[in-house]
This record gives sequence, structure tokens and C-alpha cells, in this order.
Amino acid sequence: MRYFLLLSLCLVLSTSANAQNWSDSLSQAMNQLAEETSFVGGALAIVDAEGIHYAEGFGYADQAAARKYTATTVQPIASVSKTLAGVALMQAQQMGLLDLDDPINNHLPFEIVNPHVPGSPITIRHLASHTSGISDVKGNESSYIFSTIDEDFHKQFSLGIRRFVIRRTMGRLAKNVDKSMAEFISDFYVTTGANYSKKNFTKHAAGGAFHYSNNNTAIAALILEQAAGVDYSTFVATHILHPLGLQNASWSTSDFNTQEKSLLYFGGFRLPEYKLITYPDGGFNTTLLDFSTYFISMIQGYQGTPSILSAESFREMFARQINDDFGAGIFWELYDEEVGHAGGDPGVRVYAHFSRSSGKGHIVFLNTSETRKFDKDMDRLWQTLDKYSALIRPE
Repeated sequence: MRYFLLLSLCLVLSTSANAQNWSDSLSQAMNQLAEETSFVGGALAIVDAEGIHYAEGFGYADQAAARKYTATTVQPIASVSKTLAGVALMQAQQMGLLDLDDPINNHLPFEIVNPHVPGSPITIRHLASHTSGISDVKGNESSYIFSTIDEDFHKQFSLGIRRFVIRRTMGRLAKNVDKSMAEFISDFYVTTGANYSKKNFTKHAAGGAFHYSNNNTAIAALILEQAAGVDYSTFVATHILHPLGLQNASWSTSDFNTQEKSLLYFGGFRLPEYKLITYPDGGFNTTLLDFSTYFISMIQGYQGTPSILSAESFREMFARQINDDFGAGIFWELYDEEVGHAGGDPGVRVYAHFSRSSGKGHIVFLNTSETRKFDKDMDRLWQTLDKYSALIRPE
């Protein structure tokens, strides 16, 4: 990812006397990008600890109806949702409800043991740093519950291996059964579960290797629910959304009307709405503006300003866990120069990162995925931003 292009852009926007004209020109370029690429729509924000410097939508939230995508359009943010779990865990630790170094089986209503290394207890910190030894395998795909499944969806694609794969995938998704998050997790990771398998675990002892797994987040959310005595969504609303004043944010798309939401496009075709059983790992829905408010508070916290977390908790959350080589904070991705997270789900791509040194950050929402040209189009997006950042020299 060429994140440095966006970070350079941030510096230009915050220092140039011609920022207004420049931002207008950028908006035109982003809309042109939507017209000429496979992106249907999305939004871009440039932020730092002082606030939002640019936030605009481009393209369409509903292509057929020509409804524009704006900075107040709601869409899922996929795995960027995991950052909220990091904040929630730190809050629970501050409240004395749990300790990140607690074994997970101290809190769960069932027992999870890695059969390859049964003597290696898994802690909450292992979950939050993706070093637990828990693997998604087919458990990730089983979490998607679509409002409707069109058995002929694959026929929109041209004949070939891609169409065949999509047909098989949609067939499997149609068999998914909605259930509680606790039932879902126990089904895959408790020895009596119908889908239990040793393949649901890696062969590494807890803390021994980095292995990204969506279900780490779901298990951490279950632990928080047991410790706090409320469901995860309520805890997040009470301790994150409400204190920050986020009005357009929810774990359910049904909380928004049709005109508020973006449709999602997979391979160029509209998808039906869907939800995740393991919603804490990727099911958060919000607007660019509301997410920017949250992200700004994270930048401020990284720089030492307490808000919804103490300065000490922010430091721990943004510190490398277990092994410096893993690049993992508490459900945050840590790079040499940037901090943040990226996310991808059917019809969704989201990128949110800020610079360690400057605190300048970018947020990109897209309602499009899995097009043949997607990677090339992303390169063009970064190149477009690079071009505009070069137009004005910072003072």
C-alpha cells in the first residue's frame, strides 16, 4: 500500500494557502476516477489531531438510481471494525473487568484449547495480537448471512473459472445458518462442536507466531460480554460511540433507511445486504464523517492526549505485542511509519492509517470489491493523490 502518498497529501492540505481550490480540484479528480475505473463510489478523508481537513464522497452510493456517495453515506467498514474491539478491551481493563493477560478460559462459558499444544494457554492478549493459534478456516465464510441469495447471481459473470468459483461460493453461503455468536464460536472451537476440527487451530503455541484470524475478535468480544455483563454492541455504544458523539454508527444496517446507506458492489454487480454472525470482526456500519471523529480521537490518544482511554491505555494499545516482528498492537496494525487498519469484505474496501511522526491520517471508504481491475484501479487512486500532492509545495 502506498500510504506515504496520502500522508504527503495531508501535509499539503494543512499548509497550503490554496487548500480550498486544491481540495475542489481533488474532488473533481476523485469523481473522474469513479467514472473511469471499476469503483462505483466511496469517500476520502484527510485528518490529523486538530480535526478534519478534507472529507468528500465520490461516485455513487446507488449506481442505478444515480444517488451520490457523500461523506454522510453509511457503509460497513469491514475489518477496520476490529480497532473498536481494541479500544473496548482497553476500557474493560481500565474498569478492572479483565486483564489482557488473563487466560481466555477464565472468562468464556466453554473451553477452547489448541489440540496441537494443549499445554499452552491462550490469553486475551494473544487474541488481540493475532498470536492465539486460532485459525478461521471455513469458519470465516460461515459467518456471512445474506438477506437473500440469488441462485443465478453467478450468471452475471462471463463464462470461466471466476464464474464457477462465484457459483460455488454463493452455493455455500446459501447454506449458512444464523445463530448466536457464542454458538458459532463453540461450534468451531469446542471439541463437542459440529464443525470442530484440529484444522481450526495452527500448530504454534500461543504467542509463537502471528496468524491473522477474524474469529480472534469474536472470541474477545464474547469474553468482554461475560466480563461486563452486557452484549458487545451495547458496551461499544456506551463507552465509545456515545462519548464521542457518533450519531450515524451501528452494528446493524437495519438501523438506517435506504437513502442513508450505500449499496455494495461485488465484481461490478450489486450485492444483497448481509450481516456477520461474528459482527465485531467486521460488521460496523458508519459514515466517513463519524468514523473520522473516532479516528481523530485515536490520533490524539497516540500523541498522548487521554479521552475515551487513559494515556497509559493508549500507549499499551498502540505498542507492539508479544514480538516486535509481528507488527501487532491490541487489534491495531503497526507499521514502521504508520498505524491503522485495512478492511475487506464482499463489496467493501476500507483503509485508515495515520503517520507516527506527523499524526496526519487518511481514511478511504469504497463500496466496491473483486473487480478484475481492482488492484490496478487502486494503484491509480494512489497515483492520483500523488499527482495532486505534487501541485503545491508545503510552506
